[in-house]
Amino acid sequence: MNNPFSLVGQRILITGAGSGIGRATAELASSMGAMVVLCDINADALDKTRSICSGETELLCVDLTDVEALKAGVGDVVKKIGKLTGIAHIAGIPSIVPLKMVDRSRYDLVGHVNAYAVIQ
Repeated sequence: MNNPFSLVGQRILITGAGSGIGRATAELASSMGAMVVLCDINADALDKTRSICSGETELLCVDLTDVEALKAGVGDVVKKIGKLTGIAHIAGIPSIVPLKMVDRSRYDLVGHVNAYAVIQ
């Protein structure tokens, strides 16, 4: 009987894997058999996440606002491990400020990390 919760054979990219929900998602996906590609801007945090994952991992330390670096990094990972079978886009930047204080640069930063990065 197949286990509907098994991720064996899956290769999943997890953004925001350096902490919080991203780290927990990486740990869970790894424990379910997935090979996880841990993606975050913080290399030390990625190493910590890798240490708690039970399966195979790859690290992708990249700033999600740097579109060219992101494309190159994902391309390198795909060349190494094969096509990704899933993405968990957990990275995000909260922006809790009065609307009149939101300027274009903050709007662009939040948009790049929270939405655009995953569709590039």
